Amino acid sequence: MLLWTLAAAALLAATPTEAGAFSVLGKVFDFQGEMDLAETLRTTDRWSVDAGGGLHDGVIEVAIDPALAASLGVEDPEERARVEQAVVDGVLRWRSPVLAFDIKWAAPDGSHEIEITTAPDAEVRALGGGQGGIAIVHSEWSEERLLSNGASIPGWSITSVEIVFNATTLTQLFDIGLPIHVAVKPLLRLTTHEVGHGLGFAHPTDDPAWNIDSDDDPYNPLVVDPAAPFEGLVVSPYVDDTAIMVPASDLPTVLLAFETALVPDDRAVRDVLYPEWANAAPVCSDAVASPALLWPPDRKMVPVAIEGISDPDGDPVQVHATLVTQDDGEAGSPPEAGPDSQLAPLALRAQRSGRGPGRIYQVSFSAEDGNGGSCRGLVRVCVPHDASSHGCGRDGVRR
Repeated sequence: MLLWTLAAAALLAATPTEAGAFSVLGKVFDFQGEMDLAETLRTTDRWSVDAGGGLHDGVIEVAIDPALAASLGVEDPEERARVEQAVVDGVLRWRSPVLAFDIKWAAPDGSHEIEITTAPDAEVRALGGGQGGIAIVHSEWSEERLLSNGASIPGWSITSVEIVFNATTLTQLFDIGLPIHVAVKPLLRLTTHEVGHGLGFAHPTDDPAWNIDSDDDPYNPLVVDPAAPFEGLVVSPYVDDTAIMVPASDLPTVLLAFETALVPDDRAVRDVLYPEWANAAPVCSDAVASPALLWPPDRKMVPVAIEGISDPDGDPVQVHATLVTQDDGEAGSPPEAGPDSQLAPLALRAQRSGRGPGRIYQVSFSAEDGNGGSCRGLVRVCVPHDASSHGCGRDGVRR
């Protein structure tokens, strides 16, 4: 109990500095041995949106070995669930509006974009890993790599990642008698760290002289402009040594291995390599019904389309009718169109009472661009009184 009281006190006392320096995998140097910052930022490894990159379908597919918890010697079902959730949470630490993950439990077979498994210490060392594990990143050069903010620039596009945890080391973590909710924290941090490599992030402590910041002030957070994520960045020697992307061997205290939150440095590298883009919502103000006039009034159901909706980004728009009302109910029927309409697909009955100027249907609808943007609107459809009428004589359809 004394050990954990001291550990908790030390963690509470640890206050990470707000720095803005980060490091990426693919550094490029000029003939003088200086880092070519612009080329480094442009070409460094990252998942891309084009057909060859994992973000082309909106998500990166992650497969976690179902035997992972068992390989770490965790037998209790409740504790296994805690271990598994820690790995899932470690992946999801990197989520953003443009960085999503589809996580499934499946044995690694080379068919998934990111695969997470374990191996004994000797095997991990043979792969070039250490006490925690290793992330093996596979990339291919692409001349037409599409970034998450819509920019297209050549560079290294990540195609797959193998993450192998050191089962020998992690088994010891669960063998020393720590409460399970505490023991899983280093595993959560390790998962986040290795997945970070799988996204193209490097250790900022490996070569501090070539870290990247937005200015020469190490204590202010880096703010990224999604439209120009590389703008204003400079080479910086500073780093927050509590960042998730700092390896455990470089942490100022071992107790920080139990700290699992991203710090500004971590978020900065994510947002520079995977900048959010400003999605413009569809525009519904020019929507019209087609056809806007139904004739003859033969009581048949007529398919109606909603047209004139535009999207500033050129995204395909899905339109859904949500409600139909009309102002010309038959005797004994309510004003709502009811059986005189259907929503999906939208169809209206060519019918009116014959005792008024005609019937006006009002169709409420929503339009969505698939990227979180939406708009709502209303269109009108007229069933005129007679063939000589070009409209319904009210504010519905123009004559």
